[in-house]
Amino acid sequence: MRSVVVLLLCVGCAKSDPLPAEDTDLPYDGPPQLSFLAVDNGAMKLVYVDEIGGGGWTTQLPINPRDIARSGDDEVLVSHELGAARVKLSTGEVTWTLDTQSGVTSARLLPNGHVLLGEQDGGDVALVEVDDAGVEVSRVTAPGYDDLRLVRRLDDGHTLFTTSSGGHRVVEVDATGAEVWTAPLPGKGYVAERLANGDTLATTGDDKRLLELDASGAIVREWGGAVALPDAGLEWFSGFEVLDGDVAVCANWFGHDTSLPGPHVVALDADNQLVWSWADRAAAVQVTNVLVLGSRGF
Repeated sequence: MRSVVVLLLCVGCAKSDPLPAEDTDLPYDGPPQLSFLAVDNGAMKLVYVDEIGGGGWTTQLPINPRDIARSGDDEVLVSHELGAARVKLSTGEVTWTLDTQSGVTSARLLPNGHVLLGEQDGGDVALVEVDDAGVEVSRVTAPGYDDLRLVRRLDDGHTLFTTSSGGHRVVEVDATGAEVWTAPLPGKGYVAERLANGDTLATTGDDKRLLELDASGAIVREWGGAVALPDAGLEWFSGFEVLDGDVAVCANWFGHDTSLPGPHVVALDADNQLVWSWADRAAAVQVTNVLVLGSRGF
């Protein structure tokens, strides 16, 4: 299957010669390759790896980065414990930083241009909207939830996140912070995404799986797992993306023991076969999230 390739230029970093732009539209029959960003919350940095065009860069981030999302053609938004930062894709330059909050685990760009922050506020979850100047516009508290990682705002204004309160589970709250749906998880969740068909995807931490759950909470599909892939070096599934063809690209976090062997990022196809992986212990310590910029060969 042929994929759209996104190529970026890296300024001021060592890299090999990039693939000529005119060649990117030609058929490709080689091994799977990705261009991607990896959030390393062990070394507190953002790592750009371009297997398609060659090269990359590394940028230092504030403490405890976790979330990442596109926020423009040449920009990504990354969360950190005190807020968020914007990083220029073409250079790795940090162009904007918010550092006035606390307990931040997630940052998402809203349709109005504001930023939604997910904060662990004691035993509660706070959903905080800030404008581009960093001014707090609104704050909604969802009481009684711990172990917050990433939040995802839905089209109807509801918000998805995972928690360990009341057992490991994924939770949906409305615009007031009231719980309207939940489903159990077999391990500590990290991030949940709502699909167009109404199902929900969620990673499960040391259960080492990405699950698709229907509205009843039943598992209808899965990627990963130590039983299915005992030799893949899977440790802890955190951030993820699902590409065309149902290829799941998952961050494989080593935060509990960075000495363990295994890949930082894996790609699993629709049949749950390991079709690609990336491991570079010189480049990264523990990758907690991944953002795919381009792919080919899957």
